[in-house]
Amino acid sequence: VMAVGACFCASPSARQRTHVWLATGAPGLVTAAGIAALVGGAEPGAIISAARRRLRGIPAHALTPAIFDPVSSEGNRWYVECSVAADLDDIDAFVSHSWHDSPGDKWDALQAWCCDFRETHDGREPLLWLDRACINQEDVAADLPFLPVYLAACKRLLILAGPTYLKRLWCVVEVFTFVQQLRMQEDVAAVDASPSRGDRAVRWGRGRRG
Repeated sequence: VMAVGACFCASPSARQRTHVWLATGAPGLVTAAGIAALVGGAEPGAIISAARRRLRGIPAHALTPAIFDPVSSEGNRWYVECSVAADLDDIDAFVSHSWHDSPGDKWDALQAWCCDFRETHDGREPLLWLDRACINQEDVAADLPFLPVYLAACKRLLILAGPTYLKRLWCVVEVFTFVQQLRMQEDVAAVDASPSRGDRAVRWGRGRRG
């Protein structure tokens, strides 16, 4: 993810082309595939087809606090093996977070959202897209171009809003991409992941019940 962000920072022409794509207001996957094409260099149609083959989600119950530890690589393979193949709109939330924020606070924020989700979905466990679990950590570069399409394929955007979240380029790109897909506010949820925050209540919309 940081590599993609660096690409956008380093290339003014890439940023300009991205703004053109976003300004078109093309809906959903078309917008996302256009952005992905700028990163990966392939045709949007091919991007969507490849992303559908590679899209994965992980059940929330399979996660542990170590998922947010940026130092430890323990469990990388296990998380990926716990993920499952998913189709478009199967995944309940794309989890957006900054790797520079506290792992423990992000974990608490995620658990608060999952609890809220279960209460409003008759006890059903959410299926999540989370970078460390849904991208092969031994071949990260192969999945990076598809991130905008993965985002478009999820039912909602879940923001774990720590202190550095809005300071990280790719976090802002994720939010901007999601908004440009003409998604409803109810499809975005944010949980405060600031240090020592006692109230982890879900902010903004709770998203669709589906």
